[in-house]
Amino acid sequence: MIPLTKPFFNRKEIEQVQKVLESGWVAGQGPVSNKFEKKLAKYVGTKYAITLSNCTAALHLSLLALGIKSGDEVLVADYTFPATGHSVMYCGAKPVFVDINPKTYNIEPSMIEQKITSKTKAIIPVHAFGQPAEMDAINELAEKHRLKVVEDAACALGAKYKNKYAGTISDVGCFSFHGRKGITTGEGGCYSYR
Repeated sequence: MIPLTKPFFNRKEIEQVQKVLESGWVAGQGPVSNKFEKKLAKYVGTKYAITLSNCTAALHLSLLALGIKSGDEVLVADYTFPATGHSVMYCGAKPVFVDINPKTYNIEPSMIEQKITSKTKAIIPVHAFGQPAEMDAINELAEKHRLKVVEDAACALGAKYKNKYAGTISDVGCFSFHGRKGITTGEGGCYSYR
């Protein structure tokens, strides 16, 4: 079997995990989580970064916070992990898949407008493989049609689009800290916003 990825942990990281385990803060919002949130928000340049169990939860709660509800439609890149569409469904809304650019694997802005209906409330561009989507065009369409934008930046922590970090270029950005991501907390995710 060839693993998709195998995380590497040095001695210092293992010692830090041991300290957390010994502190008793193994679930919920402890001092290490709070420190991580502040450092992450500072790094990407947002006011807030809220950690959660995974990026799926971050996408789900972001959509709820933006008012997505049953009967709504949310445009989603058709090349993504199932959790992106699932987060829309968890709100009772319908994911409407939009074709990608075959060169970037990101949502194709020129295909978005034809999918917009009176039920469309948001767009979720996915920054595939850490490569940011064309956020200027996406945000322009969102503004034109009064839609919210939630960036699925699960694989894009640290990636930049025109000098702005992926996950900070729209209403909300969501990140993952799964074991195969650039940084990991074993599992976990967060959403950030200005």
